[in-house]
Amino acid sequence: STYYQIAPKGIQVTDQVMGTPQARALVAELQTGGSTAAQASKAARDLIATGATLIEPTAAAGGSTLFKVVARGEPVSEMSPYWMTAAQAQVVSKMSTEQAANFLGLPLAQRLAAQQAGGFNFYTISARQTSTVFQSTIAPTVERNISHVGGGSQVLVPNRSSWTPAVRVDPRHPSTFLPRPPGG
Repeated sequence: STYYQIAPKGIQVTDQVMGTPQARALVAELQTGGSTAAQASKAARDLIATGATLIEPTAAAGGSTLFKVVARGEPVSEMSPYWMTAAQAQVVSKMSTEQAANFLGLPLAQRLAAQQAGGFNFYTISARQTSTVFQSTIAPTVERNISHVGGGSQVLVPNRSSWTPAVRVDPRHPSTFLPRPPGG
């Protein structure tokens, strides 16, 4: 309820895009996670629109880890599909709050919460088994006349039930980012 309408300026999600093998794979993975066909189709459209490039499915081997930033003191949603690789998290950990929000195309409420809290906390999840994730470049966004350029890489996790719960990590310790990336 604190979010204004954020408008990603990414892929225009047409019926043709939804007919691609990538989009069909995303819909199938969302349904595997428990969504109905209608819910999966709507969620897939929304997720695809956040990318400047069309999503690419990737197999994340069991034990693969992904990372997320949230404003200090804020929880991680158990269903959030937006994650990043260890390499991306390393880059983001060296950015200012404003730079990270811009690079990640974060909603204004998240950016402001992080600024007020003094930055971000990093969290990680691990694949319990081989899982399908989807990667794309983060699209620019506009919200209340504030633009973010995006440009980072996002990993979409449509079925969080195959992943461990999020655990907070400290990006100041290099070992935080050693786990294997999806597909690697």
